[in-house]
Amino acid sequence: PICQDTGSANVYLEVGYDVKFDFSRSLQEVVDDGVRKGYQFDKNPLRASIVLDPVGSRKNSGDNTPAILTVDLVPGNTVSVYVSAKGGGSENKAKFAVLNPSDSVADWVVETVEKLGAGWCPPGILGIGVGGSSDRAMAMAKKALNDPLDMQALLKNGPKNKSEEFDNIFLEPMKSATADLEGAVLYFMDKGIKNPNDALSGSYDFMHLFGYVCLGFMWCRMAEASFEATTSGSHDNDFHQSKISTGQYFMERQLPFTKLHLARIRAGSDAVMKLNPENF
Repeated sequence: PICQDTGSANVYLEVGYDVKFDFSRSLQEVVDDGVRKGYQFDKNPLRASIVLDPVGSRKNSGDNTPAILTVDLVPGNTVSVYVSAKGGGSENKAKFAVLNPSDSVADWVVETVEKLGAGWCPPGILGIGVGGSSDRAMAMAKKALNDPLDMQALLKNGPKNKSEEFDNIFLEPMKSATADLEGAVLYFMDKGIKNPNDALSGSYDFMHLFGYVCLGFMWCRMAEASFEATTSGSHDNDFHQSKISTGQYFMERQLPFTKLHLARIRAGSDAVMKLNPENF
């Protein structure tokens, strides 16, 4: 999918050698049935992104099938299922490289991430696979994304240094706000083209949302400069601490309004257009 919203349904199965299935269909068909029911569930907030005939008609399958299925045979008599909705934006940022024996994997990862830019789904989580053939390394990288991660525990432990403090206070809220902006754009692309009223009714909120993101970006730039000044022993430390505190206020108290504006945009035009013109 070419999408930065809900992307593709990735299903990873670990099937025990001694497992006996009581169906005659392929695992792909069974998994697709599950994905179809999940995405067509009336309370499912995820949007179907998969298109059929990607180089031809590009017709949306409507239920996010087929799923991306990976199967490993393991000892035992049980089946373990791991499911993730991997965004197309992050999928498009996937990288592969053949390094020389003397090269540093860590350095390559850092250099690659620095060049990725925007467009992948926050929070950014890296899956890294090293060794084997090209397809095996990429499969290991995707499997690593299913490792347990307690984001709340990491946040509770607090930052280990000034860089992590800056990330927690400024970059993480900024990533969330940017995702809201991308969500609004995708809504207009999906709904606004079909019904111009949906685009018009959301235009006011979109301008506000875009403005908050721009202001957030400006505060990130100013805060970054102030963080650097405080770590380098600036003689004007009080000024920079005040700048950081003011920026933190904006990030915590103002920037979350992007979610309000996104919700209003996604509400569509029904309520706006419900009144007849003569009732105004």
